[in-house]
Amino acid sequence: MVLKHELKKLAALEFNLAVSLFLPVRTLPDEKEKNRIRLKKLMRLAEEKAKESGAYRAGVFENAWAQLEKARLFEGPETKGAAIFFSEEGFQLFQLPLNVGEEVAVGGRYHIAPLLPALEPHGTFYTVALSLKESHLFRCDKSGCTCIDQLNMPNFGAIRGQTQLPADVGFHSSSRGSAGTPGVQHHSQGDSPEDYHQVQIEQYVHGAANAVDEYLSGIHAPLIALGDPNLLGYYRKFTRHPGLMQEGVDKAYHGMNEADVFSHVWPLAEPVLVRPIDEALDRLAAGHERGDESVCLLESDIVDMARNGRIDTLLLAEDERASPGTRGPNNKENAEEEAVSLLRNVMARQTLAHGGDIFVVPQERLPEEGMAGAILRY
Repeated sequence: MVLKHELKKLAALEFNLAVSLFLPVRTLPDEKEKNRIRLKKLMRLAEEKAKESGAYRAGVFENAWAQLEKARLFEGPETKGAAIFFSEEGFQLFQLPLNVGEEVAVGGRYHIAPLLPALEPHGTFYTVALSLKESHLFRCDKSGCTCIDQLNMPNFGAIRGQTQLPADVGFHSSSRGSAGTPGVQHHSQGDSPEDYHQVQIEQYVHGAANAVDEYLSGIHAPLIALGDPNLLGYYRKFTRHPGLMQEGVDKAYHGMNEADVFSHVWPLAEPVLVRPIDEALDRLAAGHERGDESVCLLESDIVDMARNGRIDTLLLAEDERASPGTRGPNNKENAEEEAVSLLRNVMARQTLAHGGDIFVVPQERLPEEGMAGAILRY
């Protein structure tokens, strides 16, 4: 997923040469070489377009190739699509857990429209469920949760077996508790058995956090943590995932099935992922039904209002093309699609530049047939 501030920054930049590439990523082992072939073809097409425009710089493409080699683009387990942006000033890659069509754009600004379906909030979120018996990561959406099997989660039993205190180590009273009871201390390590058990738990949760962070690397979808408070506290200490939600679920995980997990996490995810979109669509429909000037559904007017900073929320219809091929804003053989792509790009770029929100929705959820609707500020 892509965070709003990242997309806003991309949209605002201007260069002598800005290249935008989008390609689907096939995850089957025998498809990896085909991924590389597709990428090479798109890069060659981008070079041709840059030469045609007179903006070609060999060094820019050489640096992009070097960055792509280091990125291990086709190895992420959640990667279904990729968006690649590079210019004379930098390189940026988004590995996406959703499909995109092949597309190439070369110009003075990045082409962000195909990236919009990945903009948060999105329908996908993740749940890490923690217990000392077992821990799992789930991929979730409004229909339910599915356990992800590819993770190499740590095993608490194995950690205890490797770090078990020797049976003949002696403990003795070295202090007295508040009620006059002996306080037990393990002099060789400075920990009581209870303290040492917490060290083992800390090591276990640290390993789980690292495994989830590695799996979700580059994915900014929301993450909900579920487990008892002790485990959740350690998890928040160790995780580096940017989408971890502040509120978790304080429930013992062991014994839950996928439906149980979903029943606990969906009330937290729904307000973040679904409600803002539904509320925006309701406002758009109500304004349209009243016939007032709080909304707009005419594309040409939406472009003007976006440029003037009047759009509070832009609702773009999904691009229904399953595979756009190499159709992009610079492909003169597809004039109609070029115009639509450019229009979507301008709407989105100007809306972001003025602090507006953008949601991509099914076309049938808009009040009228068309590519967009807008809720206005004034």
